[in-house]
Amino acid sequence: LDGHQDIRRTLADTAEASAPATFFTGKSMLFVDEPDHKRLRGLVSKAFTPRYMESLRPRVQEIADDLLDQVQAQG
Repeated sequence: LDGHQDIRRTLADTAEASAPATFFTGKSMLFVDEPDHKRLRGLVSKAFTPRYMESLRPRVQEIADDLLDQVQAQG
């Protein structure tokens, strides 16, 4: 198989699907229609408050800085 076919097969195989693959195959709540989307959004909004999300900022910045340093080191 060529690369494109390998990717399509992997994405279609739910047994092999990783989190990114699952996202792109439509199993993310972003692709769920109402009323399920509204129900799921209500559930996660209780966990992802603005205060909690702000508390993640230092770690997200650290990860982003590290990734950018790696890219820069590769030219």
